Amino acid sequence: MSKSKAKRSRLKKVREGSLDPTLHRNVWNRKPQTQIVNNRKAEERRSFCRKKHEDGALYFAM
Repeated sequence: MSKSKAKRSRLKKVREGSLDPTLHRNVWNRKPQTQIVNNRKAEERRSFCRKKHEDGALYFAM
């Protein structure tokens, strides 16, 4: 199987002593946890569904 034109040019640049262009490509990373803004409204909605909600008042029938 033959090498592509792009691969040949990359290998030639490396042979000549320049840096490999693949090293300059950006790496896709997730944002650090300190930069993430939580969606509070959605969190409240989820927690509301998971809990049993009572208004705290007790009804005594006499």
